[in-house]
Amino acid sequence: MKAQSQGTRCKATLFFALALCSLRALAAGATGNPNEPALFDISQGIAAFRLNDFGTQSGMQLLFNFEDMRGVSVAAVRGEYKPFDALNLMIAGTDIRYEFVNRRTVTLTRAQARMSPRKVLREKAEASSPDDAGDRRVAARPLDEVTVRGSQSSSLFQIGSPISSVSRADIDATGLVTTQNIVRTLPQVFGGGPSEDTFIDAEARTNVGRGTGVNLRGLGAGSTLVLMNGRRLPGAGSEGQFVDVSNLPLAAIEKIEILPDSSSTLYGADAVGGVANFVMRDRFKGRQTEAYFGDATRSGHLGERYVSQIFGGANRFGHGVFAFDFYSRGNLAAASREMAKSDLTEYGGSNFDTPQSTPGNIMLGKSIWPIPRGQDGTELTPANFAQGPPNLQDRNLGADILPVQRRLTGFGTWRYQATDQLEFFGDVLLGQRDVRGAGTGVNGAIVVPVTNAFYAAPVPLVTRVPLLMSYSFYDDLGPVITDVRVRSADFTGGAERRLGTWNATATLGYATERTRTTGRNVVNAAALNAALASSDPHTAFNPFADGSNTNPATLESIRGFLDANYDSKLASTSLSFQGPLFTLPGGNVDLTFGGDARRQWFESTLETDTTLVPTHTRVDRDRDIYAAFAELRVPLVGRSNRRRAMEALTMSLAGRYEHYSDFGGALTPRFGLSWTPLRGVTLQGSYSASFRPPGLLDLDETGNAWGIQSLPDPLTGRLANVLLWAGKNRDLREETARSWTAGVQLQPDPDVAIALTYFATDFTDRLSRPTFSTDLLSNPAFSPLITRSPSSELRAEVCSRAPRAGSAAGDCLATPIVAIADLRTRNDAIMETRGVDMVARYETTSAQLGRFSFSVNGTYIFSFAEAKTANQPLVDRVSTETYPIDLKMRGIARWEYSGFDVGTYVNFLNHYRDTASDPQRHVASWTTVDLHASY
Repeated sequence: MKAQSQGTRCKATLFFALALCSLRALAAGATGNPNEPALFDISQGIAAFRLNDFGTQSGMQLLFNFEDMRGVSVAAVRGEYKPFDALNLMIAGTDIRYEFVNRRTVTLTRAQARMSPRKVLREKAEASSPDDAGDRRVAARPLDEVTVRGSQSSSLFQIGSPISSVSRADIDATGLVTTQNIVRTLPQVFGGGPSEDTFIDAEARTNVGRGTGVNLRGLGAGSTLVLMNGRRLPGAGSEGQFVDVSNLPLAAIEKIEILPDSSSTLYGADAVGGVANFVMRDRFKGRQTEAYFGDATRSGHLGERYVSQIFGGANRFGHGVFAFDFYSRGNLAAASREMAKSDLTEYGGSNFDTPQSTPGNIMLGKSIWPIPRGQDGTELTPANFAQGPPNLQDRNLGADILPVQRRLTGFGTWRYQATDQLEFFGDVLLGQRDVRGAGTGVNGAIVVPVTNAFYAAPVPLVTRVPLLMSYSFYDDLGPVITDVRVRSADFTGGAERRLGTWNATATLGYATERTRTTGRNVVNAAALNAALASSDPHTAFNPFADGSNTNPATLESIRGFLDANYDSKLASTSLSFQGPLFTLPGGNVDLTFGGDARRQWFESTLETDTTLVPTHTRVDRDRDIYAAFAELRVPLVGRSNRRRAMEALTMSLAGRYEHYSDFGGALTPRFGLSWTPLRGVTLQGSYSASFRPPGLLDLDETGNAWGIQSLPDPLTGRLANVLLWAGKNRDLREETARSWTAGVQLQPDPDVAIALTYFATDFTDRLSRPTFSTDLLSNPAFSPLITRSPSSELRAEVCSRAPRAGSAAGDCLATPIVAIADLRTRNDAIMETRGVDMVARYETTSAQLGRFSFSVNGTYIFSFAEAKTANQPLVDRVSTETYPIDLKMRGIARWEYSGFDVGTYVNFLNHYRDTASDPQRHVASWTTVDLHASY
């Protein structure tokens, strides 16, 4: 009995000690009205001292027991709220409950039993004002973060920039089971970046693992900074240019945050298009198993299977979550979809079939002689040929739209609260993804020697000559089959320390992504040349047949291989501090500052026999990056000094300096402003500059090549030799961008919010990759690429920096030339985009009918203009193929009641112009409706 009394006295001492701290905060800060909005800036973290922050910033007195709050983490809250709305946001998802002592004093305890969903709805519906004891009113959504649903404030919060997010409840309600499918529903994400079904630009063509990047605003997936719990991930693909989000298990994600604004001072200035942060789950109690299977009509083997398992809990050593998921999906063949073929004439487009076909086409000068159909290529004579339109073949013959995918991923996190001021945390992510995809057969131009056993010229020739033929090996070798294995791992540890009114956070991490790809049914170039030159019908390759008519043993001899390995690694450490500097009449002036360092590696190896000489290449590059950042938030007008038409006014100033060991450094600034003239009306804007350094392999010239090409010269009217210089460029500069945003957010009621945000981004010095054209010397657009009458020193430099011969003709140093054409990667492209983001939300709750919510999220792009080189005019590309469509929207209507959840999702893509077809055609808008119901 005595021991019990001592324990009670000890707890009472803690209780009243905290009460005294809260009373001191109340006296210092302190005449807050619980019905009046206040400006909050509270980070996610340990409940005990985050609740102290709340007491200081709200002027409220909170009474609770430190021991009761051990092991509990509360959410971040940033923005202007009524105090109890902010408190509801902080404790959302925990079992913390509060009761009123008086209008400014609240006691907090941990719940002993969970309420039924019906009781929760009834309490939400019957709640009145903070003046009534027992208030449990649903908090207003943040003005600075308009979400489809969910209440946790964003860790990406920046004054002047709205944030879109998808909560765990939103994810569950969609019924989708992969991270990439969730990301693709967001209107701000352009679908033309790297994905498993897109190969339309240079960045997407590096996507050998058939992963998925995040491409905000259409500025490129490499221009979007992708984070997991605020920390960087390694690059993916054959050049490490983007982050693959398909390796993140959806079951372990708590929230997806999208900041579609250039630059992120805290995380990295290379966020030209914006930031996507995947917040992983760290609070879960119990066990949960999910299973899913599905299929699609006319899909062949496109079946999906998904199983996930989550464990979560807490003990005296902390709290944690462990999640595992397995995903399997079959392939979707192009033959299963009529519109996947390249001949679009029946839809009003052009025929994009290729003349690299079977049977092939012989080219003599400018004449095309299609090989006759319906014969085996053994008895052709000139009489069998007729000059005319070429044979054509579907570019997608035998290819998959979607490959086979199988993924197994595990994620674990643990949080340990060592003391009331110190918390340790650690995260582990491990995954393996296997992909098998089919592409159309190898095709291209081949040269048939006169010695070929099946040689047949289309016209009588006095002297037989080698024949140039456009040909496809699809019938001979089948589709190209590519097998890929991607293994990813991420290990992160850190600590968070309370230093008086300041917080310090330190992290240390290591992440890697390893990709191995193997290609089958490719062509062994040396064996093919030998078979083409053979005069023995049993060993010769026969390219003259309609279909395959070559000895199977010969076909096996020319069947080649391609093996490639790509290893991307990232080691990082960071230290940051956050806290108040001093107090103005408008509130606390807060400072966030810190630094980070990281080391980035990328290694690739390639082995193949598709070249005349079997190739083994290896590229290994690394860089060190050091950064320092600071952000100052100044509340000029707040609760205590507000006036007419000036309820609140807050500004932020931020800057970040980054230095790259192989490139150099740059400083990027940011300015944000938020003004509330009336309650429920907020005007905000921002200006930011950002830069993106060249990728590691963009600076690597070991694979550069030279070639001698005869081109029409307008100065002489004859053909002239030009030295072509192609590949990467070690002299590249950084890409730079400047962005402006301005918006208004209306929130007349906690359940109603409307936001409009105008954005503008000017992206200069973009990397471009010039392509070869026969009018290089005559087209003024190519003049920046041409150096006429080059000096011997320049020519020697070109040849020394291009170790590979791109053609067999000529000598790099000795063959006479009139000019050098620099086709390496360059910094001369320009892009400008303007548009508006639109978000609206309405929610209502009834004890009898449940909860109804409606939302619309969309982006309207006024212009998306680009110039391929600096001397060309800007051309607006919006709503044309391979560029962003001007209007993309997603509407959601949901009903939730007593365990039932029914949602309808409407996705709209506006019409666009197919400018590749001749004449151009109009492609109609596209609307899909998804219905999801669960209990």
